[in-house]
Amino acid sequence: MSIHSPLKDGLYIRPIRPDRYWIRLFIKNYPYVVGILISVVIASSLIVVDKILALIVLTGYWAYIYLRTRYRENKKWGSGYSQIVFQILRVFGLVACVTILLYYVYNRTSYLNIIQDDTLWLLYFPAISVTSQRGSRAVFFTVLGIVIGCLFLVHPVESMTVLVPTKWAITLEFFIKSSWLVFLSFTSYIMTRYMSDAVADLNLIIKVQNRMRELEGSLLRSKVDLNENDYLEKAVEVIKDDIFYDHVNIFRLDKYGKELVCIAGACDKGKGLARSGYSVDVISKESIIGHVVNIQKSYVSNDVVNDPHYMPHEAFLDTQAELVVPIKVRNRLYGVLDIQVRQSDYFLDQEIKAIEILANHIGWVIDNSEQFGHISWINRIVETIAAPIFTQSHLDETLQEIADSAAEELDVDLVFLYSYDPGMKDKVSGPIYSGLLLRPELMDFASVDPENVVFRLLANGNSIYLHEDLETLDLDASSLFKPSPTHVITGKPTFIKREKIKSNVIIRLLNTGQCVGILFLNFRKARTFSELEKKRYFSFAHLAALAIQKMQLQQHVIQKEKNEMSNLIHDVLIGDTLGLFKILKSIELPPEKATGDKLRKKLDLAINATENLHNDIRWINRLLQESSSDDLMLELDKLFTLFQQVFNVETETKWTGDTRLISPILARELFIVIKEALTNAVRHGRAKNVGVVGVIKSNSLNATVVDDGVGFNPKQVKRMNGLLSMKYRVEEMGGSFKLVSNPGKGTKIVISVPFHNSTEVMNG
Repeated sequence: MSIHSPLKDGLYIRPIRPDRYWIRLFIKNYPYVVGILISVVIASSLIVVDKILALIVLTGYWAYIYLRTRYRENKKWGSGYSQIVFQILRVFGLVACVTILLYYVYNRTSYLNIIQDDTLWLLYFPAISVTSQRGSRAVFFTVLGIVIGCLFLVHPVESMTVLVPTKWAITLEFFIKSSWLVFLSFTSYIMTRYMSDAVADLNLIIKVQNRMRELEGSLLRSKVDLNENDYLEKAVEVIKDDIFYDHVNIFRLDKYGKELVCIAGACDKGKGLARSGYSVDVISKESIIGHVVNIQKSYVSNDVVNDPHYMPHEAFLDTQAELVVPIKVRNRLYGVLDIQVRQSDYFLDQEIKAIEILANHIGWVIDNSEQFGHISWINRIVETIAAPIFTQSHLDETLQEIADSAAEELDVDLVFLYSYDPGMKDKVSGPIYSGLLLRPELMDFASVDPENVVFRLLANGNSIYLHEDLETLDLDASSLFKPSPTHVITGKPTFIKREKIKSNVIIRLLNTGQCVGILFLNFRKARTFSELEKKRYFSFAHLAALAIQKMQLQQHVIQKEKNEMSNLIHDVLIGDTLGLFKILKSIELPPEKATGDKLRKKLDLAINATENLHNDIRWINRLLQESSSDDLMLELDKLFTLFQQVFNVETETKWTGDTRLISPILARELFIVIKEALTNAVRHGRAKNVGVVGVIKSNSLNATVVDDGVGFNPKQVKRMNGLLSMKYRVEEMGGSFKLVSNPGKGTKIVISVPFHNSTEVMNG
């Protein structure tokens, strides 16, 4: 495979990947290969001088090789082999041994006179090579200087060609040998650090990263939301094709932190696992990917057959080696990148580092995608919470909207919601729930036990409680979850036990420091909560508290208006009625005292009082109608405009007939019914187009509301409060209410209301 790297400055960069088998073989047997070469140099050099010395040196050298190998393989001591202190001691030990050997051979034997080509000084090179592998320039130059100094000290001056005739004479032989040492050492150092196969791998990784960036750019330029799964599917294909792996898969950690779900695969079998949602239990089942999740570090197995963590899968029975790298960003584990090949002893150390770079790149894309999704989620939640503020007129309807939104948007199994308003007679109302109840017959919606968990939370100052595994708690002894006296007396199990709740989040809904309710998010599986999820819970709670407080304030205003109206009726109407009664009562005088003029005067007073009473009633009626218009068409136009602006819904209305036949009372009731129908179409039906057609006849009114939403089966609807309310209002007016809906075919509502006295309505 070509790397497409140019050859510059005479430095050779391999354009193809190396043969893994021979590299692994050389690395595995490196000490023995080098040992044999050094033994040949020692034996060929010393045997002509002193056979016993040659045998002693070779025996000592191989004893060193044996001890070094055993040391590296020892589990207790082997981890310290790569420490810098050990390597420095090893280097200086080698230098000292070679120096002693050269000093003895050069100065105590006739070695230099016997041989033609001296090669023993090359024994310094392995020590310098060790420093090259460590990559420290300071250590390298220090050791190189010490080696040259030692060579200078042991090298004899007698019978040598002196270049610099000083006290410390420098001979030609020393100069040549030291020059070769410098040259070979520098070459080894440069090639080890900057060349060889690491450069090829680096170029390859850069190429793969560039392709991933191009992929991200194309997805962002497509003007659609960044689909994480699409990106990951293409990313694993890039890694597989460009680096020549057999199987590349990405597993994402589920929300409970217990399972790894395959979401992307490069080969056909991997794609099949992703489509089927294949998952691996990282707790109860042993596997390499599960092991990586637990240690959160990269793990390579070049021989899976003998690996204790390997778990074979029928889709990858040909796997011989496996590399798994965690996908981790800001100390948060998103999943793992799993690579499998059909050849054992395949993965090199530099390759692991390269794949870790790619995994980190993928992690940041996932993190950015999640952050973008969080922003979109916030916008959607704002709209969802805003919907009941604009469309609902009752607190219970608002609470139901919030509970349904929490269950859907926060992916919660069961939501319970209580509202708290100390200014009302019933301070706590609820619960409003969303989700499937296992024991609905044990729910009590009529009252709230004043000693249960809700009131304990209202009395506590904490804003949020997170319980990731409720089974680890002693619920009976918990100050928060212990059974209330009602549970003890009746023997009824607590909510957590009867609904089999394993984890939950409890949030006190606060707005401007005031608690307006309690939100329970219940999960039937034990799970962990990420920082992003906590952020979402708080965001949702703030918006929910705002919506609830708005409805509570509205209730306070309505209650205040009712009280003022009651006082007004009492002070004005009852007073005038009582005055009229007394006046008319006084007319019943004895016949002998009743004169014509006096009777006329009292009758005039009665007439005036009656007229004042009539005016007072009309004035109070105007006060009741001041917030809205009696013109149904005008109110519907304002409602349609609001729905178009807030929900981006196309509305169309068409009315025929004389609208003056519609009385103010009928207009208000029809407005409420049509508003509820539009709200249901948008919120539950997710309709994009809604039409209202009305026909006004001389004695009746017919109205039809049609939407293009998802529709539903009326027999399967659990909560029909809104539908029942519309039906009740229409039937109270003497009319008929008909609903027709089917899944996928929208909803149609037909209303028919008679006019009881058209002439009176028109003249009223």
